[in-house]
Amino acid sequence: MTPNKKPVRVMLVDDSPVVLHILKKLLVNSQAIEVVGVFTDGNEALASLSSLKPDVICTDYHMPKINGLELIMQIMESDPKPILVISSAVQAQGDENTIFALLEAGAVDVFPKPLVQTEDEFIKNGDRLVKKIILLSGVHTFRRKRKDRPGGESFEQVKPKDFKPGKSFKIIGIGASTGGPQVLTELFDAFSIPQQPPIVCVQHISEGFIAGFIDWLDRATPLNVGFAREGGLPEIGNIYFPPENTHLKFDKSGRFNFPKL
Repeated sequence: MTPNKKPVRVMLVDDSPVVLHILKKLLVNSQAIEVVGVFTDGNEALASLSSLKPDVICTDYHMPKINGLELIMQIMESDPKPILVISSAVQAQGDENTIFALLEAGAVDVFPKPLVQTEDEFIKNGDRLVKKIILLSGVHTFRRKRKDRPGGESFEQVKPKDFKPGKSFKIIGIGASTGGPQVLTELFDAFSIPQQPPIVCVQHISEGFIAGFIDWLDRATPLNVGFAREGGLPEIGNIYFPPENTHLKFDKSGRFNFPKL
């Protein structure tokens, strides 16, 4: 931590006291993080938001009384904060629907719990967890009205519904990192116009998630979303992502080319 820089204030929410103890012990070893509250009950965490003022909230998904998804929706509607879901329900394979439901609700990122939840197993990825929390502390969040409420819009700001790229645009490029998945769904809605120029998108996302992410976007937007093909040409009305572990480039003829990372 650089001199005079305040530590990141972190709130932990998990129904397991053992996991909370391990996470707190792991995080307080970093001078860049201050754990300001630990809760086994999501409702108690909600009630303490205004007094504790966390910079980042880390929550489990499977919890009694109020699960992680409901907790996220309530936080993002009332007092938005960067939220990291730390859970066994966010493994890369088989949990795509859960993962992207959490991201759509407002979570900024996910972090899988180790299959064996011992202190030694958590420590193995401790540095990565600390870096992710510090990164999330710099993400600007927006109040999100719940979509299950009448007339609910996702973001508090007005969508650019009158966006018209015009004929001068032949292709649109988008780059996104942490916090990008939620924004892309809103952005793609604005791009849904006749003769939409092709969109080429690069999203920084954990290994193993890109295929599920593309399926989720394809269901959430009226445009066609999929992987670009080596040697293919971008076509009107489509959104393209590069295959996992590749760069996205074009050759001299404007065709997709994917050098390995």
